[in-house]
Amino acid sequence: PIRRMQLSEVPTTKLPPTKAMLIQRPDLSAILEMDNDVFGASRKRVLEWLLEGGKQFAFVIYDQDAVNGYCFGRTGFNFTQIGPVISNDVATAIELVSAALRNSTNAAILLDTPARSPEWIQWLESIGFEEQRTLIRMYRGSNEYPGIPEKQFAILGPELG
Repeated sequence: PIRRMQLSEVPTTKLPPTKAMLIQRPDLSAILEMDNDVFGASRKRVLEWLLEGGKQFAFVIYDQDAVNGYCFGRTGFNFTQIGPVISNDVATAIELVSAALRNSTNAAILLDTPARSPEWIQWLESIGFEEQRTLIRMYRGSNEYPGIPEKQFAILGPELG
């Protein structure tokens, strides 16, 4: 199950400080390496497309020289969508989304989050996100490359993963 969460107004006073940095082109190789493991397939072209079209939502956090987490986003007609959000832990995911929210000029924000981490969902709700609807992520046949779902805090959308 995936919960489509909606935020009507960015609560900048509730967002924690963050050490997230805007993603630069040279960061992509390390991000793509982590993304291949976490997602289970290459999304190089999709992530490059997101970086080109939504640089203001693209953030990375390093732990020493390794990527600890990253996020992307895109502006749509009715909503800004934050995702994917990939992270080794909840605290990093919170910092990444906080950085992306601070750069949003659209009041309506969507985030499609797998319903696995109660701590993550509680934080989203604490800053004003509400469930818009539930989605189901499916696959046909055997899922030979499931990736690492517990590091997926938000997806790009059900149609893109």
